Amino acid sequence: MTQPKITILLRRFGMTGGPAVFRNRLFKALGECPKVTIRESPSDKYNVELSFISLPRSFRKPIVVRVDGCYYLPKQLKNNKPISQALAKADCVIFQSEFSRKMCLRILKRGPKLDYVIHNGIDFSYVDAIPAAKNIEPGSLVCCAGWRHNKRLKSIVHGFLHANTGRHLYVIGKHSHYYSFQHPTIHWLGDLTSEKALSVMKACSYLIHLCHIDSCPNTVIEGLACGLPVLCTNLGGTKEIVGDRGVVLPVDRWDFLPKDFNDLDNLTPDIVAAGIHQLMKGTYNVTRDHLDMRVVAQKYATVCRAIS
Repeated sequence: MTQPKITILLRRFGMTGGPAVFRNRLFKALGECPKVTIRESPSDKYNVELSFISLPRSFRKPIVVRVDGCYYLPKQLKNNKPISQALAKADCVIFQSEFSRKMCLRILKRGPKLDYVIHNGIDFSYVDAIPAAKNIEPGSLVCCAGWRHNKRLKSIVHGFLHANTGRHLYVIGKHSHYYSFQHPTIHWLGDLTSEKALSVMKACSYLIHLCHIDSCPNTVIEGLACGLPVLCTNLGGTKEIVGDRGVVLPVDRWDFLPKDFNDLDNLTPDIVAAGIHQLMKGTYNVTRDHLDMRVVAQKYATVCRAIS
């Protein structure tokens, strides 16, 4: 069956970090889909609007809202109001993982009229065109984040050192305000552009991502796209993306009730080290077809056509 033409409005303003990165990737990929036209201004003609996280102040066409997750700390619950309104009023909601969907439904206690789960993706042609970084020790591990306590940098570093693998660890992202540990096998690279971060990943052999709650981390998408098996934790959407392409540490529990999480960066070195050894001993077929941004964009286009 031939797909009908559709024009999608996707406003690009506000937002930073992971949501902005993915939105920009999706904007480009949607524009390359057959019979899909993308517009940025609401004054243009369009069939359906695609919004991120919340509803725009005004909209005049059917609207799809892509939701990352929601706030779960008691003192931040009031920030869920626009997300809750989006779930109630949008024609359709796209969650970035099954975990994200479950968290929103449990915390917000309401469901959308219609919803789908579509994981994030990345442009493989962009990844494949980037050469591997030079001067990276062979067989190295890498981790990448905007480092704060729930990203567990201290747990990664101590677990890596305890594993005593003889390999090197490359840390991407600003860390000095949070944690630093000087050792000849740990390399602190600081903030890097997307291209440089991917270049380092392509030169490494394994990715560590131990974030406490992460609905669908772009870092893991990027690592898998570079062919890296992943060591991750069990709470969040990360394990959905990783599947059998790595090792999942069963270290976290949550009943999906609002809660303050304290001292998250306290995984024992033994547990992390055991995960690293398991990761390095395994044989993985790190397929990535499910992360193809062209496939992800087509899924978004299909949803938009369904409600237009």
